Amino acid sequence: MNAVLAAVEPRSALSAQAWLDNPEELKKLSPAEVRQAVAALAQADRFDLAVGLCEAAMALYPADQEILAAYALVCEVRQDWPQAEQLLVQLIQAQGANSTATSWLHLIRVLRCQAKLEDAWMSVCFALAKYPQDKSLDAEFESLRQLLAGLATEQEPSTASNH
Repeated sequence: MNAVLAAVEPRSALSAQAWLDNPEELKKLSPAEVRQAVAALAQADRFDLAVGLCEAAMALYPADQEILAAYALVCEVRQDWPQAEQLLVQLIQAQGANSTATSWLHLIRVLRCQAKLEDAWMSVCFALAKYPQDKSLDAEFESLRQLLAGLATEQEPSTASNH
């Protein structure tokens, strides 16, 4: 845990680099400690090291929910939407029946950022069926409903006649 705390300070990016250079050192960290280190690196604006640490941790813990969530968040901040989508799908699959409304909400928003509106719509409908009382999902549903209705209206052929 001392190594994780050391990563909180920007000058200690060397600790993170040491984990990347020596996989045996990284193996000493639990997924929770990796998540904390990634958060500290992101807070210190060291996204290059945060991504590297996430990738190395994924090799050790490929289906760990903490690693998947941390990596997805880093990708969202970096606006790497395709990678964030892939990681969120993996996270939801790893969570299985215990997938969270928050995981679904992040996926829906990432899909929207990629203009994958049909996928976002299907995802929000599925998530709302599972979490009907979630206010954030309900707001996403309403926002997508309005957006899709507006797009449908724009695409309707003109009914004006040319007399």
